[in-house]
Amino acid sequence: MSRPSGLQGRQLYDLAELYDIAYDWEVLPELDFYIQAMQAFGGRPVRRILEPACGTGRNLQVLAELGLKSIGYDINPATLDLARKRMQANGLMHYCELHEGDMARFRLRKQADGAFCSINSFRYLLEDKDVLSHLKAVRSMIKPGAVYILDFSYAMPPGTPCPDFRWTSRRDGTSIRVRWITKESLPERRSHETCRLDVRRADGSRESHSTEHTTRLWLEEEFLPLLEPAGFALRGVLGGDFEPLPDEQPLDGTLENLYHILQKV
Repeated sequence: MSRPSGLQGRQLYDLAELYDIAYDWEVLPELDFYIQAMQAFGGRPVRRILEPACGTGRNLQVLAELGLKSIGYDINPATLDLARKRMQANGLMHYCELHEGDMARFRLRKQADGAFCSINSFRYLLEDKDVLSHLKAVRSMIKPGAVYILDFSYAMPPGTPCPDFRWTSRRDGTSIRVRWITKESLPERRSHETCRLDVRRADGSRESHSTEHTTRLWLEEEFLPLLEPAGFALRGVLGGDFEPLPDEQPLDGTLENLYHILQKV
């Protein structure tokens, strides 16, 4: 058995194969929610969906299996390459378009029936100017009245410790223990996060990878004012159970990830 080897500083998303296994959970319930919300608010059948930060294409594959077309883009060529291989291997490439581009600037002239961005990817946009640029870009790529569903979490209340997330994923004899540690800095509006992957391969070899991430630490009162200048209106915020939160509910990190339904106006 080999000793664990660390690749400090290497981005999690460069480790596309391991990332894909680590985040290999059931996505159909979430995608069903996205589709239903897009149809309910957009007032039209959903045939094509836009996914910024599409990663390794897990969502795009399931959308294709549901008979829906998609447009996915991501800044990381390693994850995009795995997404292409996934779609090609399953004979689904004709259902989707894949593009390399960053969230702040990527635009296409095509329009989708709705869009979504999941698991806190939105928080990698650190500055207001990039957030506005992204929102305006997505607005230009969805049809009139369509919705963009953002899934992200807010800052923890002062004095409340950040949760320490741990889970284990397995596929084809490879087992990965994941630990995600977060330290929030409210004054700088930043979340400093460490993701550790402890990997055991089918042949018994082991390796460890630790990657550092900096994301935007959001407060409710700083997110909401950016929507109108970007051409969106907030139609609702839902919890992880897909149930709407009361209007008077303060939005903070104790609620974990929340679904924000933004409608193009």
